This record gives sequence, C-alpha cells and structure tokens, in this order.
Amino acid sequence: MIELLYFILIFFSAFSLGKKILDKFKTNAEFLEIIIFASALGFGLFSYAALLLGLLGLLYKSIPLFIIFVILLFSKNEFMFLAAGLKPITGKIKKLGISLNLALIIIFFVFVFINFISSLSPPYLWDEVSYNIALPKIYARHHQIIPVYDEFRSNYPFNINMLFTLGILIGNASLAKLFMFSYGTLL
Repeated sequence: MIELLYFILIFFSAFSLGKKILDKFKTNAEFLEIIIFASALGFGLFSYAALLLGLLGLLYKSIPLFIIFVILLFSKNEFMFLAAGLKPITGKIKKLGISLNLALIIIFFVFVFINFISSLSPPYLWDEVSYNIALPKIYARHHQIIPVYDEFRSNYPFNINMLFTLGILIGNASLAKLFMFSYGTLL
C-alpha cells in the first residue's frame, strides 16, 4: 500500500503549497475552510505543473517527487497549523454526545470509508478504462502529452487527468483514484 503513503505526502504538500499562497492574501477563514481551499489550490497548481511538464516532455517520476519533497521540507508551519487546529475539533466531537451532529459525522465517515475502499480497487468503470486512466497512462509512458487519434479527449487534457498522470507516474492507477477520493472528501 505504498500508494497510500504517496497520497498522504502529495496531499500534505498540496495543502502546504496552497496554505502558503492563502497566507499571502491574509484570508480570514475558519480552520476547515482553509484546509479545503488550500488543498484545492495546491492540487490545481500540481495539475498545471503536470500540464507544463507534459508539454515540455518532462513527465518523469523523479521531477514531481523532487518538487513534492522540496515543498515538504518547507512545510513546518503548515504541519503545526494542522496539529493545532485538529485538537479543538476532536474535543468538540467528544462533547457532542448523542445528537444530530454526531449522527451526521458518523454518516460522513461511513461514506468516506466506503469511498476510500472503492478508491483502492483497480479501474473498472467505463470512464476510467476508456480515457480517465488510459490517457494519463499514455502520457506517462511517453513522458509527454501526445495526441491519441482514437480518443478526441486526448487533445484536451483536463486538470484532473493531469493529476491522474502524476499519480500514475509516481505510483499506479490506485494512486490516481485516490486523487478522486480526496476531491469527493473535500467536496
């Protein structure tokens, strides 16, 4: 399950990058809002970085790993922010008792768990097999974005497809599906 370790490192580096940018704008947001917006911003920047690497023909495993680890080296403040922000949330959950809020939290985590398990399965759905995972595999194999004449979507690499390309470069299709898991959870 090395994909899980890679996913945690990529997710935290995306959060850290997004948080650094949000800090420049002096936003006045709550803890959970910052996690959502910073992660989305970081994932967006990662997808554009993958697009740039693909256009330059530099889609090699070592380049995104290097970028991720450099970001993680400078993420001490973001790690402290997460640690300090999670303590009050766990305290609030313990104080909830039996209530509607607790029931909603339990339902949320049940769906997160089911979604997580399905994210670790191999690709089997039509969209995944035909273009969502297939095209990023072709991009990763050729180390650049190339046209696939059988599939018109190859001419329009989507942001999420570029994240899938990073996932396939670094790990495999399960890592790419974990990106979709994170989008669903953040949503």
